[in-house]
Amino acid sequence: PEYLWIRSGEELYSFDPFSALPVQQNIAENEVDFINWGHSSRGVSREDISISSYVIEGDWTVGIRNIKHKDGMDMNVTVFMEDEEGNKWFGTDRGYILKSWRSSFRLELITIGLPFDHVTEAFHDDEENWWFTDSQFKRTGQLSIFEGFNQSRHTPFISQWYEPDNQWTYYLPNESVMIEHTDVNSILRIGSTMYFGTMFGLLYLDLYNRNWNLIDGASGLNDDAVWDMIEHEGSIFLATARGINEISIVNHTVIPERDKRFEDLFRFNIYDIEADSNYMYLA
Repeated sequence: PEYLWIRSGEELYSFDPFSALPVQQNIAENEVDFINWGHSSRGVSREDISISSYVIEGDWTVGIRNIKHKDGMDMNVTVFMEDEEGNKWFGTDRGYILKSWRSSFRLELITIGLPFDHVTEAFHDDEENWWFTDSQFKRTGQLSIFEGFNQSRHTPFISQWYEPDNQWTYYLPNESVMIEHTDVNSILRIGSTMYFGTMFGLLYLDLYNRNWNLIDGASGLNDDAVWDMIEHEGSIFLATARGINEISIVNHTVIPERDKRFEDLFRFNIYDIEADSNYMYLA
């Protein structure tokens, strides 16, 4: 078959395998009788899937129908298929894919799409990129720590999706000592620099050389917790746990507040910030 097919109950849906876009049913329907369905634990074939004869590298162990990370994360295999070249593909209940090359019993863990379960912040930039992050603190009130699989330094905490080419880029905490936690509260892009408001300051990334830097309390921020930010009148304004800070886009330093217009806000948590040509709006 030329197209990718998905069955939901008695309904069949066809997709272009390259663009992942739906295909009109009347165009693809002549393929229905030739579909080679994968073996799903809940699908048509209902075959018992076992991966116990396979091995995998890294901090994983292979069970009968699952793999388990040393830090406790467990993935159960839910679907299997073998392609025309003899490569074997296993889907899991955690959104990851396991692949075994033809005539091999070694599994490869493949990350496609979002590598984390929760998205608390999404940002669409002018270059047609989508940026996705999570803030455990926003969800639970507890700071993320680098313990366990979901907060590991080897697990991406920022995902970039270039929509036109369906291309994913991942950013890991171990890329820089500047990255102390994985809680990202807000996202902004100016030129080739990405800004991430975090619980430990304003983290910024030069996309050309993938260089990370940090502006925090030691650099002059009122507080390390940055909840929101905007670009306004040639500066970046940060909403922090202790009022507002202004950051220079040119040299990434905290601009001293000479007119003291934000002085009375120092005792307030500012969670949201917006601005128009006349006013700045805070919440």
